[in-house]
Formats: sequence, structure tokens, C-alpha cells
Amino acid sequence: MATTLRMEIDELNNIKDQVETYMRTVSTEVEAYTNILNEFADNQYMKGSIEATQLIRDKVVSATSNLDGEISSFVALLSQATLLTAETEAEYSRRFQNIAGDDFSQNSSNAQVIESTGVQDVSQGRLIDRISSINTDPALLQQGYIQYNATAYCKCSKCCGIWSNSPTAGGTTPEEGRTVAMAGNIPFFTNIDIAGLGNFVVEDRGSAITEGKIDIYFNSHEEALQFGRRTVYVKFGS
Repeated sequence: MATTLRMEIDELNNIKDQVETYMRTVSTEVEAYTNILNEFADNQYMKGSIEATQLIRDKVVSATSNLDGEISSFVALLSQATLLTAETEAEYSRRFQNIAGDDFSQNSSNAQVIESTGVQDVSQGRLIDRISSINTDPALLQQGYIQYNATAYCKCSKCCGIWSNSPTAGGTTPEEGRTVAMAGNIPFFTNIDIAGLGNFVVEDRGSAITEGKIDIYFNSHEEALQFGRRTVYVKFGS
């Protein structure tokens, strides 16, 4: 969920398809220009106007050269997109291998424990109503907190693409006031405290959520947008 690597793979494959289609179109145009060039070169009726013929020939040659350049550029782009796709798929497999095979059973067990116990205090009301209480005092750094750049997401297709309405990467059902996404170096089901906002559990991942970033789950897209981007202080093991 939350801007996944799989979405990036799909986008790159779309680029590849578009580039290949355009290359075929350009190749057809080059062939047409070449045929015109050959016709002018062999046309007996044009010998009486050598200058005009030469001018047209020069324009056709120039146009053909430009199209050849475009083909070369798109071939390079296609190669780059292919390489990026392969690298992204490899990263996708590496990033999520801990919820496949034998590890999936362990994560599923952990997810059931998280969902049955939870950390959400419903008495605190909606999460969006508490954002004004977020503590951003730099003095928190002296208390074991770490500064993070925070964003927000929900389970809609705008936030999660093909993973909308799916379980988290950790196998849980996302819950406002509990679920956050963090980088792969933070183990699933790590308990954290966001100063002034409350306790949460790391249950999700996201390709855009790298070290120093945290994505906080909200029930609605409107509330996620309202949260926006802001600085928070996080303490682990709370």
C-alpha cells in the first residue's frame, strides 16, 4: 500500500509500450521519406528542374535524419525503462519477501495479535482532530525521539493504486490511530510513539517511504489531505 513499487513497475511498462508504438510509427515515416527520396532521384521528368529537385532532396534527407535521431533517443529511453523495470521488480521482490513463504505465516500470526490487541485509544476521538496536539519541540531529541517527515494516506486508489482496500504489507487490516508505514529497515509491528499524536504500530511499507519518512493511515482521503506534510518526532519501543 501507499505508493507501492508495483505501481512504478506498471507505469514503466506503460512507458515501454508507448515508446515501442512510437518507434514503429517513426520507422514507417522514415521508410516513406526514403521512398520519396528514391523517386525524386529516379524521376526522369524532374531532370529539367535540378535546383528544385535538389532542394526537395535536402529537405527529405534532413527530415529523415531528424527521425533517425528520434528513433535513437527512444531506443535509449526504452533500454533505460527496461533496466529500471528489472531493477524495480528485483527491489519489489526483496522488499516484500518477508511476507512470502514461511515468513508469511509468522507475519500473519503477528498481524492477528496486533489486530486483536491494538494500540488505538478510541476515547481520544478522530485522529485528524488531534493533529493540533503534535509536539514538534526540538528538545524531544534529548528524550530519545527522532525527527521524521510525515505524510498521510488512506486505502483509496489515489493513495494505494492497485493495492487499494487491501491488507497492509504486514498483513493487517489498516486502522486509523494504529497503522503507519515506514521504511524497510524498521521491522513490522514495531511500536512507536509520535509525540503529541499517540502510539502506533509499523504495519505498512511504501516505495516513497524511505528512511526519515513516515506515512500515517487515515480513514478518509480528505483527512489524509488535511494532514498534508509536516514534521513529527518519533520514539521507538513505546
